[in-house]
Order: sequence, then C-alpha cells, then structure tokens
Amino acid sequence: MIRSMTGFARKEQAAEFGSLAWELRTVNHRYLEVSLRLPEDFRAAEGEYRQTIAGVVRRGKVDAALYYRHAAAGARELVNLASQEYFRAVAQERLTLAVITPVFKESRGGTLKIVSFNAKRARGAMAGFAIRHRLQRAEDLKAFAEDGYRYEPALSCDREWLFVR
Repeated sequence: MIRSMTGFARKEQAAEFGSLAWELRTVNHRYLEVSLRLPEDFRAAEGEYRQTIAGVVRRGKVDAALYYRHAAAGARELVNLASQEYFRAVAQERLTLAVITPVFKESRGGTLKIVSFNAKRARGAMAGFAIRHRLQRAEDLKAFAEDGYRYEPALSCDREWLFVR
C-alpha cells in the first residue's frame, strides 16, 4: 500500500479571546524538516510546537503557520494555560483583560502539591476540553473533570482556579 506524505490541513477555532487558525502543508522529504510561522505573541512556545509535530510526523517537510485574530471589543478574560516560565514572556502590563490561571495540584501525603509533568498534561487536556466543547466563556472551564481533576471552589480565588486530584 502506498501512502502519500503530501497534504494540507487547516483548522480554525473561535473563542472569546479571538480566533486561532493552524495551516499545515506537508511534502515528501527524506528527513523531518519543520518550518514554523508564528505571530510574535506565540514565539515563546515554538519549541513546544516543534516537539508536538515531531511526535506525530517521522519525516517530510512540514510548513506550519499559526494565525491569530484578536476578538472584537467585549472580551473580558484571558485564560492562562501556559507554564509559569512561558507566561513570564508575556508583557502582562499591556494586557487589558483579567487573567485567570488554572492551577493543577495533587494530594500527596495529606498536602496539595504541583507535579509539573502532570500539571503540563492537565493544561493540555483543559485546552482540548475547551476546543472539543467549543467553550465561549472562561467560567465553563470549571466543568473540566478529566484525569481525575476536579475544580475546588473553596480553594480557588477570582484569578486562580484550583483543580485537585
């Protein structure tokens, strides 16, 4: 069976903050060669995007482009699913939206602790949850209940939502 390595895909998702669109073009190539075009605001995550592509594509030339359009006036909140290291790259003083940061902790020995590897997976799972359910409001993320995590309102505040497992 012959499999083609040539293809094109486009996926666009609109949300309260605006819309994101990925375009991918692939052609046959002996080795893996990834070319990324990213808006300036997303360049800090370039390494993660490359790792994600390399995790699913073994070889070929991949041209990936991310397009971002800000929402019209009216957006009130920004949900921060980036790691602390990546979010430090954001010029937070320039943000006009309220930033909500979900925090993922685990009960270990009677105390709540962040396990960075699991927290990273949980942030990705939450992003997938928002996309699959086409969420338009940050408040709807409180229904996230994957990988054993549950929202804990008693341990949360307005800007930091705690999810525990």
